[in-house]
Amino acid sequence: MEYQNIYDILFNIMQKFPFSPALTRERFEKDKDLPLTGDVWIFGAVDMVYLFFEVEKEFGIHIAPKDLLHYRFNTIRQIASIVSKYLSVSSSHGKEVSS
Repeated sequence: MEYQNIYDILFNIMQKFPFSPALTRERFEKDKDLPLTGDVWIFGAVDMVYLFFEVEKEFGIHIAPKDLLHYRFNTIRQIASIVSKYLSVSSSHGKEVSS
């Protein structure tokens, strides 16, 4: 799957969260390197858990705990990178990547 397709699906997932002001594609692209738990996105712990499970469900992957260490799952770009890694591995080895 290409990165743009991953970003499109992540954008759809992110639209499930209540943002003020409303989430636009422009804002999504502009702020994809900012921490989701920071001042712009303002995600709390529950939001991050919900996002994690939505990403796993939508992409049909299981993300190993090691990919959550050191804030690897804390920006849109980092999440897209994790998803890409799992999808590329899953296309040749099955859907789950072991840690």
